[in-house]
Amino acid sequence: MHNEIRETDSTNNVGAIKSASEPREASKVQIKRGVVDSLIIYEVSESELKIIERGAPQGIYMNIFLFFVSMSFSFLIVLLTVDFQDKEFIKYIFLFLTICGCITSIVFIILWLANKNEFKTTICTIKNRIKL
Repeated sequence: MHNEIRETDSTNNVGAIKSASEPREASKVQIKRGVVDSLIIYEVSESELKIIERGAPQGIYMNIFLFFVSMSFSFLIVLLTVDFQDKEFIKYIFLFLTICGCITSIVFIILWLANKNEFKTTICTIKNRIKL
């Protein structure tokens, strides 16, 4: 497929095909634009822009929380159902993993609760600067 540009001469509306590598004259470039009734421009601070760039992190926090909760419950079920008479060391490993999973899941649910509305609040703050 060739890189071709169709240029239209404004005097007689005859289309001429030129290669894309040939330079075009600036006067022959047409810009088509849809008319907008009004345009609202919002000013955004640097910190708000960083929050918007980062996006909403609460989904990641919730996913990590769910992973550690399910891991903790799995190891807790093993601790409650398996007999560790001769294997005390393995019992302590499962107990350690259960406790670490519970603590980590608590940390991530707190992070999720603290940040769940940060993105939405920032967008609402920006929008509320202009009263319609």
